[in-house]
Amino acid sequence: MDPRRTTFRSRAVLGVAVAVLLAGCTAAAGPTELEPHDPAPPPEYLDEGSPVFLGSVAGADAEVLGVADGGEDRAVVLLAPAGGDPLRLAAVRADGELRTVELPDLDPAYLSLTSIHPATDGRVVVVGVHDGDLAVTVVDEDGETLTAPVHADLTPANVISLLATTSTYGDLIHLVVSSPDGTSRLLTVVTHDGDVVDETPLAFGIPGRVQPRAVTASAMGEHVVVSADLETGEPVRMPVIGHYDAGLRLADEAPLAPERVPASAGPIALDGDDVFATVVKDEPGGGIDVFFLQSGRNTPTPVASLPVPADVRTLAYGTNETLYIGGPAPTGALTWTVVNSETGERISETILCATGRYGGADVDRATTQGWLAGRCGDGGPEEPVVWRLT
Repeated sequence: MDPRRTTFRSRAVLGVAVAVLLAGCTAAAGPTELEPHDPAPPPEYLDEGSPVFLGSVAGADAEVLGVADGGEDRAVVLLAPAGGDPLRLAAVRADGELRTVELPDLDPAYLSLTSIHPATDGRVVVVGVHDGDLAVTVVDEDGETLTAPVHADLTPANVISLLATTSTYGDLIHLVVSSPDGTSRLLTVVTHDGDVVDETPLAFGIPGRVQPRAVTASAMGEHVVVSADLETGEPVRMPVIGHYDAGLRLADEAPLAPERVPASAGPIALDGDDVFATVVKDEPGGGIDVFFLQSGRNTPTPVASLPVPADVRTLAYGTNETLYIGGPAPTGALTWTVVNSETGERISETILCATGRYGGADVDRATTQGWLAGRCGDGGPEEPVVWRLT
């Protein structure tokens, strides 16, 4: 048997369900807009902006690697405890229930290649390294895990950066892999066995070295969209977007900053076949421009120009013509901005934590239930935390 085609199934031990009243895992009333949160007694149901501190389940020094919406008012946070202990998932419900599960199959030495992504039926997909190979772990709602190496000779030695997104209800994961030689490729992988069903070099009509920035896919995998920066030899790099079909054939591409101002491609979000894309400004003061690209057209339409964090990390689109933007401000504050996708009007802007480190965010498009995770100190010792957002 080819050991690279082996899957590893185990049932991790779930932590006993506990209320957020558990020592070290507390909830607090949500912040007012543009103001840091103030601790308060735990509510019976988490209000918007209410934090759940996770130091009691992974240690106060644990790194937050990401968060995925688990459906039914539940977030799943991927944590890396200090000292090389096994990676851990913390599942938090809006009613305060907390459960944990360890991921012993994934190597905690390669955090830059480890990420979490939503699926369906309470499942999440975690990409990481197992036994020296890039691997995919599927975790169901009961804590049962299934780990499979990706069958593409991908190891930490030949992968310097990795982007990923799920589709087809989590049965497929699309990977953007960058190699030390400066090349990048896009792969579609079956999550339960690691088989690579499609693969293509990441290239655009304009020659240049590609630096991938973000990837997303439609729910059924009909479209995969990648944003990237092209280094063409010009003084200013070119932010671009590529639209791939289900077979990973490049169907369309477009520059996102045709005036060639100093900027980088940022996060992207889908609305059916259409795309919302961001460009992060490199000029003093930062901020981002948001563009809309209609399917079949390669001309981006400006939606909004926002003085939000220069290091924007998350862009999500809801069914209510709303864009959600998350990221760390230059001051270290963790922010969440809501924008009308039709008018570009900024609906709200919230500072969840005055000083911290951003770990990730995810929004259920159907319900617009969102979660943001990171480390928060607000002037004191930092601790891993997740906030419920609506």
